[in-house]
Amino acid sequence: MRITISTTPQRKKPRTGDLRTTKKHGLQVRVPVRITWGPHKGAFVGSRGRQCYRWVSPAEACAQGYRHCVPEEHRPPVDPYPSGYMQQRGAA
Repeated sequence: MRITISTTPQRKKPRTGDLRTTKKHGLQVRVPVRITWGPHKGAFVGSRGRQCYRWVSPAEACAQGYRHCVPEEHRPPVDPYPSGYMQQRGAA
């Protein structure tokens, strides 16, 4: 009888930045859930000692401040001049 002991996990653990593709929503990125209102605004949500996650599109993840979680090839382009930039510089 042979007994095999392995110290590696049997499956890949879910992490921030994981990608999935669905038929209905297309490409999605896994990002942590944060509180958006109240006295604890900006805090991460947890349940039973684990962090809660949700799946969003890469564009939405970048808009929410999770640009670093989205792989480079899936990031939307960044406008080098944000809206109102030229008005602040005195242009017409």
